[in-house]
Amino acid sequence: MAEDGRLHKAQGYLKHEGQWRTRQDVEIALAREEAEAEVIKWRKQIKNIWLGWIGKKREAEALTNLRQIRDPHAAPTLIEVLEQKGTSRELKMLVIDVLSELKGNPAEGTFVKLFMTDSDQGVRDACLDHLVRTKSKWAVHQFMAVIKDKKSMPTAINQAAVGLGRLKDPIATPALIDVLETTHEVLVTPGQSPQGLGPLSSSFGSDPSNPASGGFSAGSAKPVKKKVTVTNDQVLAALTTLHPGVNFRFNEDAWRDWYMETHEPAKVNLRRAQ
Repeated sequence: MAEDGRLHKAQGYLKHEGQWRTRQDVEIALAREEAEAEVIKWRKQIKNIWLGWIGKKREAEALTNLRQIRDPHAAPTLIEVLEQKGTSRELKMLVIDVLSELKGNPAEGTFVKLFMTDSDQGVRDACLDHLVRTKSKWAVHQFMAVIKDKKSMPTAINQAAVGLGRLKDPIATPALIDVLETTHEVLVTPGQSPQGLGPLSSSFGSDPSNPASGGFSAGSAKPVKKKVTVTNDQVLAALTTLHPGVNFRFNEDAWRDWYMETHEPAKVNLRRAQ
């Protein structure tokens, strides 16, 4: 065994946690352990001490301490505070501001999630403002994934479209065109709006031929499944923001024809000059 140890040392290996490892592996492991220790330290400081002062006489001191955080190792705990139930709006807004200032953009995924799901408009706006300020390409692709998902309902599609409109990345154009109108299977009760669509667009209402407008006999109140087609206003708004002066309303074919004509790669004449 001792001979093996001398051989490993001669080959440049170091013993770490009972195993022989390369110097690079040991350095990586030590850095990871140090980072984990810093994360634990911040969790204790923030959750066990400062948050305990909220609502008490040292609240102002706690809020000041939180605002001054600039260490990315505090990000995991701050994200936990931001996502946990019961966090006040004021504390959420403060934590968003702090996370926005940390190097490495550690809360990018959380900002996307809260923009899509938080019930508070101010929180959603603050998260999107940060994503726009950092020109988040990752957020663009996350919002595109939402609108491409066949299971996404109009509320989610339109919310993601708001994000894409603000981020102004033309890469989203084809995906947006595809969801100007979407069809969904929903539960419809006679005389009531469909369940599961969320807030409906203004174009979805009084048309007697539309299943959502109450065009049923008043006999049975039992909900039935229906396929309902809706127009997504925020999708159109995003497209007209990305392409000022262009507006084919909800005519997907017209949008596609325009896009192919204006974005087709330039044809190259490969014939030799005569």
